[in-house]
Amino acid sequence: MSTRAYSPRYVFLDVVHSVTSKLIKDQLKNMVAEAVSLGAYGAPFIVVDDQVYFGSDRLEQLAFTHGLPWRGPNPVTSHL
Repeated sequence: MSTRAYSPRYVFLDVVHSVTSKLIKDQLKNMVAEAVSLGAYGAPFIVVDDQVYFGSDRLEQLAFTHGLPWRGPNPVTSHL
């Protein structure tokens, strides 16, 4: 797998070791519990200033609501 990703084997092994560590597993459990407590029911589920956005089609709305530039796909030229 690391050869296909063009990364040295030690990088691959470090990633595997990290994601299987108790610290990372505990962090993931805590983050999932927090997301569920906020009402998460899928991904992407984003909360900004107590406003919930669900789905990648809501990223433009998130940007607009918070006065951020939207640099997402252009519906006219996008091939998505």
